[in-house]
Amino acid sequence: MSEFAKLQARNKLFNDPKLGAGNFLFKAHAAYGGGDEDFLFLEKPYVGPSGAAYQAFSLSSLFLAVRDLAAWYQHQGIRAGRRVCLYLGDGIPSFLHFLALGSLGCIPVLINGHLRADLANSYAQRNGFDVFIYDQETNARWNLADILKSLSVFNAGFVQGAAVPLGTPVIQDWPVTVSDPDIVMICHSSGTTGIPKAVLFGHAQFFNGKRERLLGFIEQAEDKLAPVNNLLDALLHAGIDADVRLNAAYPDPLP
Repeated sequence: MSEFAKLQARNKLFNDPKLGAGNFLFKAHAAYGGGDEDFLFLEKPYVGPSGAAYQAFSLSSLFLAVRDLAAWYQHQGIRAGRRVCLYLGDGIPSFLHFLALGSLGCIPVLINGHLRADLANSYAQRNGFDVFIYDQETNARWNLADILKSLSVFNAGFVQGAAVPLGTPVIQDWPVTVSDPDIVMICHSSGTTGIPKAVLFGHAQFFNGKRERLLGFIEQAEDKLAPVNNLLDALLHAGIDADVRLNAAYPDPLP
């Protein structure tokens, strides 16, 4: 994609009043016409429910990975309006699950995978969050079987080459439409003094300050963004080589 075409795409995104934290992947995918050029590079592979392993993402492959996750969630009976706890390992999985759940009209509830499992369980129950997603990393760290008995628990520890059932394709009107006041994510306080407190993030509110970066943060062809603490910027500037090194367990594998 030429630099002029990328600038046109950024201008289109900049002038889109509906662009926000809850739909930026799909807006960027449409503005750039998909795209097979990898721009997110991972330190360790991500494996999705199809069994495919990704070492890097283009807009097109990212879109497909998120679509597969959304289909997996639908197969588990997760529908719009559900608040879903994400208790996942380090790296990019939380970001991808955030995108997939948001695309279905659900609210992802990010929980630090290094927060003690009993505290994570108490936090979920105190706030009425009854769906809990974990993976191989958090299960190995905390041995969750004896801790999460009172929640609906799903294992997102997918294995390379081993596809899991995805059921029917995602809903026809996918992704869902997001409005400015909609809550798109719930995070939490540090938990150093007890059970963490929930913190809400809105579609428009969480995007404040990002729009101006579309035209004021123009990368050069040789630039790399490493480590990435802000994948939203990388996606909206989808020509940049974003060397993703998300080693921090939390708090910022998200926009």
